[in-house]
Amino acid sequence: MSRVFWFGALACLILSLFACSESTTKPKTESLVYQVGRCQHSASTAALAEDSCFTATFTKDLLIDLCLVANCCPDTNRFALNTLISSDTILIVAADTAASLCHCLCNYKVRAEFHNLPLSQYLVLCSYNDSIIYREVVTRED
Repeated sequence: MSRVFWFGALACLILSLFACSESTTKPKTESLVYQVGRCQHSASTAALAEDSCFTATFTKDLLIDLCLVANCCPDTNRFALNTLISSDTILIVAADTAASLCHCLCNYKVRAEFHNLPLSQYLVLCSYNDSIIYREVVTRED
């Protein structure tokens, strides 16, 4: 009888220790990257090359908007988009996978969202069709 009592008491003590301990695991970093809307505007290749747009807001989450130049039609689902985070570097990879059906170019906005990033500063690289088109350092705002 006393063996059952002590076993039960020990089991309750172990369970209470696990129930009261705080989790030490860090939240998993999550990312999402997607094309925002359709063609922003069409223009000549020279004008589009000068129209670089990279904005980043880094408070709790990191939000990045950038532009990619591609054929103007079709203007939805043009890109294969992915992200890779390694240490203090974030790589956004974009590839134009749609057919070029028209004789015009467009600026397309792409948004990348990162949640639960552990560091306060990152080097952000954007690769588009195997070329680095953006290289920016972003720092968390207090």
